[in-house]
Amino acid sequence: MNKIHLNANENPYITFEKKELENLFYNYNYNRYPNSSYKNLRNAIAQKNHINSENIITTNGSDELIQLIIIAFSKENDSILSCEPTFSQYCKISSNLGRNYIGISPKGNLELDIRKAIKTIKEVQPKIIFLCYPNNPTGELIDEKLIHEIIKTSNGIVVIDEAYIEFTDFTNLKLIDKYDNLIIMRTLSKAYGLASLRIGYGVSINKHIQKLDSMRMPFNISGISEYIASNILEKIDFKKYNTYIINEKKRILKILDELNMNYFKSDSNFILLDSPYNKEIFDYCKRENIYIRDFDTKYLINFIRFSIGTAEENSKFIKILRDVVENE
Repeated sequence: MNKIHLNANENPYITFEKKELENLFYNYNYNRYPNSSYKNLRNAIAQKNHINSENIITTNGSDELIQLIIIAFSKENDSILSCEPTFSQYCKISSNLGRNYIGISPKGNLELDIRKAIKTIKEVQPKIIFLCYPNNPTGELIDEKLIHEIIKTSNGIVVIDEAYIEFTDFTNLKLIDKYDNLIIMRTLSKAYGLASLRIGYGVSINKHIQKLDSMRMPFNISGISEYIASNILEKIDFKKYNTYIINEKKRILKILDELNMNYFKSDSNFILLDSPYNKEIFDYCKRENIYIRDFDTKYLINFIRFSIGTAEENSKFIKILRDVVENE
């Protein structure tokens, strides 16, 4: 039985023609190291986003960028802050590097408590603040006025993680020219459908990019990953696939409403489900080789999250939802 992966927030579609890869693989010089500045990749990303390539650093996924930011802009025992529940790597990498991670507890409905975060920022002045926008795993967006307030309140670096930004109509890239303590994180793993290439990137003022670049390993992205991404990035019409995903999300949400199931409003390609049937749904999916995400972490015990798959994959998942709820 084929496995269905709805647990990693990936794009379920192949976003480029596989036949395009044949010439790329054939013409690539595998015996040579990649260009250590990743100029072609940065230019491709810059062109796609209408920004300056000098304001971009490319990394081995977002995880490496998180690590580089923490090393570059904080020291051991310094405080690093984020709003919970959120992407677990902020806490994990901070703790592994000996930093004091401060996770701001959410409101009773798991809504991010930004006001409490701003109060704590004023008191503690953490060296780095991580904001996930939209937030993973809830899919919540942070009000623009509150983002401005956080940046203005902080004496440290504010990092806005826009891993899922292409699924929304918003972005904070325009704020780079306004604030000198801001770094935007992006990835090609989600909307662009290039998760296996492991390409993340950061956008900031040139001073911060140079500092981060001086600390990364010289060949942190494989040459073939850079070569493929540089040559096909402009050909990927992620908006077309986003339309498929958003339409499928609407279909699933309609079913969830029909079944009277509680879920969180999401501005991304995933949904966090709060249901008394979550364990039954998870176990049923596992038997059917459908992989969704469960949690054993603070605030998220007994919650499940699933990403939006293809129409066929979603129909199989919907059948499980119906079977579980209607048989209870």
